[in-house]
Amino acid sequence: MRQRNGSLDGQQLNETETDPMSSETQWRFRFVWIWIAATLGVATYATLKPSTSASDLSFIPNFIIAWLDANFNFRTCIMAMGVCAVPALLLSPRRFDLFRRRMLIMAWIVMTGLEFAQLWIPTRGFGWADVTYPFVGVAVCEIGAFLYCSLRLRFE
Repeated sequence: MRQRNGSLDGQQLNETETDPMSSETQWRFRFVWIWIAATLGVATYATLKPSTSASDLSFIPNFIIAWLDANFNFRTCIMAMGVCAVPALLLSPRRFDLFRRRMLIMAWIVMTGLEFAQLWIPTRGFGWADVTYPFVGVAVCEIGAFLYCSLRLRFE
């Protein structure tokens, strides 16, 4: 229910809220696409590489590698949250709900497909926990975006 004078139900809106493709919105969308592409690329390598150890990921510090290898199945959830946390927070305002959810669902489908692709890699194993954890990671990010937006609106 947008009125001609730029107000919505009597509240004054700034330019970024009335213009659906403002420079801020374009920046958010571009950054989210770049983030999703880069992190899904790393997730693809981490999921489909022959070894199950995280030590092949040379850009990760050793103490994190040790923790990831100790928490074998849970690291799939951490990977899903790493892929989805930034898009969920950048797209947390209510006007981005549909786009955010589409991005998170797309990321979940890709990560779940990667887990099923491990069935054809002889040195990798498949488990149903690996299918469940990406869903949990994406759900945590969506709930976090909802809570962040709700709390931000409450304290404005």
